[in-house]
Amino acid sequence: MLSDFLSYENLDKDERDILAILSWVPHIQPRLFDELCASVGVKDYGESIENLVLASLIEYQGGYYAISGPVRLVFRQMYGDGDKDVGIKIAETLATKLQNPDLITSEIVDTVSFLLLIGGRDLPDSIQRVISPSSILRAARALYQRSRDKPGQAEYSRVAELAEAGLEIARERTVRLDLMAVRARAFLRLRRWNDADLIIREIEASGGRQALPIRAQYYRFRADYRKAAQMYSTVLQSGVTDDSIIHEYCICLRKLGDYEEVRRTIDRFANNVARNPYLLGTKASLEIGSGEFRRAEETIRILTTLPDRRETAAEKSAILVYKETQNYQRALTIINEAIERVQRADKGIDPDLHITRCLIYCKLGLAQEASIDMNLVRSAHRDGDAVAERLAIHVLLAESRPREALAQFERMPNKTRIDQLLKRDILQSLLYDKSLSLAERAEFEARFNESLAGRPLFTEFDF
Repeated sequence: MLSDFLSYENLDKDERDILAILSWVPHIQPRLFDELCASVGVKDYGESIENLVLASLIEYQGGYYAISGPVRLVFRQMYGDGDKDVGIKIAETLATKLQNPDLITSEIVDTVSFLLLIGGRDLPDSIQRVISPSSILRAARALYQRSRDKPGQAEYSRVAELAEAGLEIARERTVRLDLMAVRARAFLRLRRWNDADLIIREIEASGGRQALPIRAQYYRFRADYRKAAQMYSTVLQSGVTDDSIIHEYCICLRKLGDYEEVRRTIDRFANNVARNPYLLGTKASLEIGSGEFRRAEETIRILTTLPDRRETAAEKSAILVYKETQNYQRALTIINEAIERVQRADKGIDPDLHITRCLIYCKLGLAQEASIDMNLVRSAHRDGDAVAERLAIHVLLAESRPREALAQFERMPNKTRIDQLLKRDILQSLLYDKSLSLAERAEFEARFNESLAGRPLFTEFDF
């Protein structure tokens, strides 16, 4: 019988510790398994593993060690939760990983989630003190931030899983609501609208302070920028001055074409702007779009002083050169150098750099090179389809196909005020089309002149 194989008489201490480790985790790769074995004092487990595999108590498949469901069940029936000290050691090792978002791999998330979900609120207090709801919340927030800040590492499903695991053991109302908010934000990033909406409704029903900001974000992601802007404005008027709220409010205002309110907001929250890369980027874009090039230069200089923002600053510098001097080749050199630095540092892909390079290529008439960047952006950017749809129109213009560009623009859904810049470029290109009839030329010229009214204070790079 299975229980005979698992009895103390048939297992030595290392074998029992290995089974105890595997009873706390779903499956585990050798590297993390090495760390966990070392943490409980199992130094050389090769022979023990071999014995357990031969006894069919452990499986090794697809690069993972695991014990089967029946073995886990019998082991827990015989030894309760296994060795509690082993569980604490596992929790301590995982807690160390959770402190650094760069170490939060899928395996760590799976392991933490399994550990909390199988135990839930019955998990021993000693383990809950090590992996607490607040530590899970901090890890989920850090992972969310990393996923947003570092292109190519969007791991929002992990954020949702971590938050769900934290909710299994969280008792304090505020922590539970914060975990729910993080989970809802992750679902928004994953475009799981219904899942996000259900959580937001629950937060709203509870009267949590998180309700209005997260509902505003929901509307922003659904492209209802007017509702979102109204909600963000209410949040800011209530005294909340969170950087992310200010930034998202400015995004909505820009989409709505309320550029003067963007300027007022940037001026009003100057202290926030000075230390936040997203707000500094918005400020630089506003200054470039309004022709305040020396101010933009200073803003970009400040941006370079922030940690890990050299490439963001380089992107703004390329746009500044592009708009101020029309030296497109110099702008291309700046952006190419930034992309090469990202590649050398093995940081993955920064879609924003490739968006900017795509537009510069288009201005230089290099449609084939622009198309490569456009396709890369489609696959790597979190809003890849929407961004690529607009880039494709620029590529058509680079190929001297303005009629097709106009037709594609007219079919484009969810157009915003800033998209009028693209429409203006299309109409301007059409005026150079020698095949136009006099009537067509008069129509397009009238439409072009109309597009010049109310010039946006941003640029074609800011859609």
